[in-house]
Amino acid sequence: MNKIKILAMDDSPTVQKLLKMVLEEEGYDVICASDGIEGIDKAKKHNPSIILIDFVMPKMNGFQVCKIIKEDPDLKHIPIILVTSKGDEVGSKFVKMLGITEYLTKPFQPNDLLSKISEVIDKNSNLRKIAAKAQELDKGVSPTAPEGAEGISINEIVEPLIKEPERNAGGAASEAQNAVETIVKDVMDEVISYITESLPDILREKILNLKIGHANKDAGFNKGILLYGDLSIFRFPDILQLISIQKLTGCLSLNSEENKVNIFFRNGWIIYVSYWEDINESLGDILASAGKLSRIQLQHFLKEKGLLKDILINKRLIALDELKDLVNRYTEEAIYKLFYMIKGNFQFTNDLMPAEMNDILTELPTNDIILEGVRRIDEWQLINKKICNRDAVLKRLINDAEELGEITLSDKELEILSYVDGRRNINQIIKESKMSEFDVCKTLYVLLSANLLTITSIPSNSLNKQPQYL
Repeated sequence: MNKIKILAMDDSPTVQKLLKMVLEEEGYDVICASDGIEGIDKAKKHNPSIILIDFVMPKMNGFQVCKIIKEDPDLKHIPIILVTSKGDEVGSKFVKMLGITEYLTKPFQPNDLLSKISEVIDKNSNLRKIAAKAQELDKGVSPTAPEGAEGISINEIVEPLIKEPERNAGGAASEAQNAVETIVKDVMDEVISYITESLPDILREKILNLKIGHANKDAGFNKGILLYGDLSIFRFPDILQLISIQKLTGCLSLNSEENKVNIFFRNGWIIYVSYWEDINESLGDILASAGKLSRIQLQHFLKEKGLLKDILINKRLIALDELKDLVNRYTEEAIYKLFYMIKGNFQFTNDLMPAEMNDILTELPTNDIILEGVRRIDEWQLINKKICNRDAVLKRLINDAEELGEITLSDKELEILSYVDGRRNINQIIKESKMSEFDVCKTLYVLLSANLLTITSIPSNSLNKQPQYL
């Protein structure tokens, strides 16, 4: 079948997989490339109908790739969609400078991408003909279930998810378990897609009511449980995706040896994350971490009756809008850290946040969080190869103001650089900068890679210390 062929350039294997899944479900042929050099080679080899380019890539960034493509007589006619986290300013600039057809700002939802591709097709007569021809060939073909799904019972669909993998002794156990986890992950992608597209609502509800995984009888699970299982089998992004698809309202609890975390949802959207059972202690921890209260002040206010937020607002120690902004930033950063949890149990219950907290709760679109979260997993792996210990002390390799002035740095990079003095460790820089751990570590990684910084020392008592969520 003559389909529209899309070349997607992105250095994240996880994002490649997501793009391939979303686009192929819509009938497109998808080719992936991990960097600009590979992308240009594949563009020349496969002559795609549309090229999707991530702005930030190794070896050659999106700007350089676009420039080469637009200067190549065999490729310059191909429409380009540039994907950038830099916003409208960068996207519109490249449209004018390089003749980029469209740009898409991250994070985005799958529907945003599909709409943008549809716009590109509508503007191009050749692509409209290819799309029309493919549509004509599809006419008269009745919708079919995914390959192998015909005649399969509900139990057969879910069975791979609820079987505990056998664990044998020795090194073979680890290898076998990894193989099982890979198979389960692939099965989950297919099952979630099948549930979303093919099964009627009544069957979705029946599958949802099944208990996925195996509950730990000693975990103290509550009544009203909709889902439970093992994080080593059913991974956190997959749980989020299922909650989002079903538009569930309630509380997802993640239990590991180190932590118990509660994530509250409303209609499939994330509204709050808490490491505390008591809502006042949870909010107090956010305020203390942000430097709005000392720990001594917090203990004093926790002794008073009533909700901590009402006490502080009534005493005019914080405004409602400021408190809501703090909760929003904390919730988003806290949820990203959970993408690294691979051990422990989870349960989803119908427990709700107190109604009195509604005026400070956020609403984070779960699909956007999944896309950004899986991207961060890949970036953290690179970052932690260079700065795996947050107790490391850094110093500048260039101190001369005139020499620094010759180097182009962003405002964020300049700010982080100002905290590096040969005495502060990374944890102290994170705390004093008031930025997220991810933003600080990513910026330090860039500065270290550019040989503007070096690691001077790591305390001997923390040589093997890693962030607990990695």
